[in-house]
Amino acid sequence: MKKAWCWLVTGVLLLPTLTAYAGNNPRFITLDGQYQLGTDYNTDFGNNSFSTAVCENPTQVQGIQAWGGTSYIRLGDFNGNGRLDIASPHGPWVLIKLSEFDPFSFSFSNCLQHLGPSPVANTWGGAQWTWVGDFNGDNKDDIASAVGGSIRMHLSNGSGFSSQLWGVANDWAVGAWTRVGDFNGDGLDDIASANGATVYMKISTGSGFISDQWSVDPTWGSAGYTWVADFNRDGRSDFASADAGIIRMKLSQGTHFDSVDWPIANPSGGMWGGPQYTWLMDYDSDGYKDIVTAFNSFT
Repeated sequence: MKKAWCWLVTGVLLLPTLTAYAGNNPRFITLDGQYQLGTDYNTDFGNNSFSTAVCENPTQVQGIQAWGGTSYIRLGDFNGNGRLDIASPHGPWVLIKLSEFDPFSFSFSNCLQHLGPSPVANTWGGAQWTWVGDFNGDNKDDIASAVGGSIRMHLSNGSGFSSQLWGVANDWAVGAWTRVGDFNGDGLDDIASANGATVYMKISTGSGFISDQWSVDPTWGSAGYTWVADFNRDGRSDFASADAGIIRMKLSQGTHFDSVDWPIANPSGGMWGGPQYTWLMDYDSDGYKDIVTAFNSFT
């Protein structure tokens, strides 16, 4: 099993309008500024640009802004074309920015997608309890928002969402320790909520969740330095939690986790930049997820 560690500094990239946040969830983004329906909008995206245009009749949703609250904005492939889009929930609506390939710029088309009749009065849980994943295995990302013993599912069909209510056991850790991944390797995203020696699992069946509890070694780093990915390339998502010079691994076996420690080989391995300067990526293009952290003049 590969445990690559990378230290390299290349400078600072400023994204003044749209910023990806890869601390706890690489699909979280923050947005500065907003605009109204019925207008065109152009802004900077790094060194490129994107333009948006309304694809719904603005009179149908008069008064609704083109962005919901910033804490609910998520990235995901909502139409299944292999490119990440932007979803911004706003009450009974999801405001979608669908990415369109352009070799010279990033282009987003602005589409408003209604959730349809909701099975519950309150469509959304809190921002920390709202996640993106492909929960029904159709290769299109969905939005799940938990409130206690129910998860309000908004399942994408590629051009809109259908709303369902999936019941679960009301056993959760705090939101910062709750993550999405395919922990049993069946192609459906699940929800895992870690609390010390127990991970409360919500295993997706494609039409609901099975609630279970998986035991782990209770040693973790902090929530800001805990990530989910398939680190050993066995087709199942794992937890990695940095604790100074050791990564506390919780490797999924499909029905439970094996807890092992992966030491950081670099002698300065205990040095970490802030969570906002720490990313998951395949740094050396070998197919394994690596952890890259920027610390002063090093990464």
